[in-house]
Amino acid sequence: MNDMVRWWLDKGVDGFRFDAIAHIVKAEGSPDAPDPGHKPYARAYTLFSNLEKVHTLLRHLYDTVLYHYDIMTVGETSGLGPEQALYYIGDDRHELNMVFQFEHMELDAAAGGTGKWELKPWNLLDLKNVMSKWQTVLHGKGWNANYLCNHDQPRSVSRFGGDGKYRKASAKMLATFLLTLEGTPYIFQGKRSA
Repeated sequence: MNDMVRWWLDKGVDGFRFDAIAHIVKAEGSPDAPDPGHKPYARAYTLFSNLEKVHTLLRHLYDTVLYHYDIMTVGETSGLGPEQALYYIGDDRHELNMVFQFEHMELDAAAGGTGKWELKPWNLLDLKNVMSKWQTVLHGKGWNANYLCNHDQPRSVSRFGGDGKYRKASAKMLATFLLTLEGTPYIFQGKRSA
């Protein structure tokens, strides 16, 4: 990975979004996933997600490559809270500049369902609590990567606002919210269907 990252940086790339970076390490010995019971699939995150060795690899990448360039890095890290995120982005960690977290993206996902496509009710206070927690814990210790939708998620106006009569007002409200948070705002520009 180090050689590939260095190759792109030498071409003039200004930074990297490391997709699913929290999943690049697998459990030693390739153990079997837990029995899924009556579910059609087994959730095996403990075998590949946010394992300690990922930090060893990221620190090595930082020390041997990233440190030598004036760039920014963001890593996609699902399944963690802000305290765990500081292991990736804490000022003293020398790994990444910021992470995409998914806690707010899971507010409306039904537990045990099919994730973002099987919905449960949520309210504004739920969103406020999650975002406030990330803002508070990372303040002065790490940097937030703020977003409300991406290529893997439903569009923010449909999800957190109203895409009918209040589409424009919802879009403006969500943009204002995103741009007033501490951190770097990421805006997904997708097409709106007719």
